[in-house]
Amino acid sequence: MLLTNFFQLSQDLDKNLYLFYKSKQMQKAFPIRKINLTANSCELICKNGTAKTLGDLAKMLGKIKQKNIPLTVHLLSEDNNIYGFQIDNHQNRIYLK
Repeated sequence: MLLTNFFQLSQDLDKNLYLFYKSKQMQKAFPIRKINLTANSCELICKNGTAKTLGDLAKMLGKIKQKNIPLTVHLLSEDNNIYGFQIDNHQNRIYLK
C-alpha cells in the first residue's frame, strides 16, 4: 500500500485510534511505536510500549509532499508490506495487515 492510499482510506476515521500490526503468521498484535521516513519509503516500526495514534501519524507525515511511497511495517528484522487494515472500535485500534 502506498502512503497516499493509506491517508485516503483513513481520512474520515477517528484520529485517536491506536496503530497495530497483525500478521497472518502471528496471532499477537504488535504496537507501532516509531516511524522511519526516507525518500523511497515510509517504515512503521513495531516495538513494545504504547502505540502511536492515527493522529500522530497524520501530524508527522501529513505535511510531506511526496506521498507516493510504499508503506511497510518493520517487525523482527523483517519488512512487511501493508495491504489493508481492520478497525476495532471496541479496543480503539487499527490493525494494519
